[in-house]
Amino acid sequence: MAGKNLFILFVVFSFFCSCSNQPEEENFVLPSKSEIMRPFGTHDEELFLSPPKIYHPETWFHFIGGNVAKEGITADLEAIAGA
Repeated sequence: MAGKNLFILFVVFSFFCSCSNQPEEENFVLPSKSEIMRPFGTHDEELFLSPPKIYHPETWFHFIGGNVAKEGITADLEAIAGA
């Protein structure tokens, strides 16, 4: 009986985790149509030198098996920051 309850709890939890709070018409990854259609100019050079946050790369870690040390994480993050 406990296994069945655990399975139901897992299904409900998975459903709520997969729901999104953002409306579908908002897309934060792609530039707007006006940005795409604008001719190249000094504005593009400025954007290249300091791009908006949506164009910054993202990094995440998957710690598998618990083989992780605080010193190793710190060293990795410092190496990424210095790159």
